[in-house]
Amino acid sequence: MVDEDWFRNHFPDAHIAPMPTLVKVQGIASESHTSSRYSVVKIMMPAMRKKEAILMELEMEVHLVKGLQCCMLIGVDMLTPSAMSLDFEKHTLNWTAEGTSAEIRVKADTPTQKRRVKIKERVIIPSFSYRSVPVTFRHFHHEREVNFLPLYHGSAYLAHAGAFL
Repeated sequence: MVDEDWFRNHFPDAHIAPMPTLVKVQGIASESHTSSRYSVVKIMMPAMRKKEAILMELEMEVHLVKGLQCCMLIGVDMLTPSAMSLDFEKHTLNWTAEGTSAEIRVKADTPTQKRRVKIKERVIIPSFSYRSVPVTFRHFHHEREVNFLPLYHGSAYLAHAGAFL
């Protein structure tokens, strides 16, 4: 997916074709996007091969979306046909067969917010077992997806899965 305005600025001569049916994409924050147009273009991506700067040429079918906040999203469906893999720790897009990698941004920088999480009811969980515990928290001022990383305080420990042990 690409932002339509960004695409038209960077690929002014590209042929844009209508799609036979609308494509609806959900799961980007809390928004959903629709696309009714696509294009097949060659994208030149700066990369590194054995400490040498090169340009990788990728031919991609891109779906145009109005108002996409980032310029381009590479879907997982593009990885296998293009023999690419993602390394989230190193923030790279890799072509193992080519011995090539490119730096990418894998997430937006969002500030950490500390929130108190309270249980709704008293729950006793026997040793060596697990159970979901209903919790409440103050709502966020934005509609983004958030990662939950617990901080440990007192005698109860909050697991990464969101349950008290």
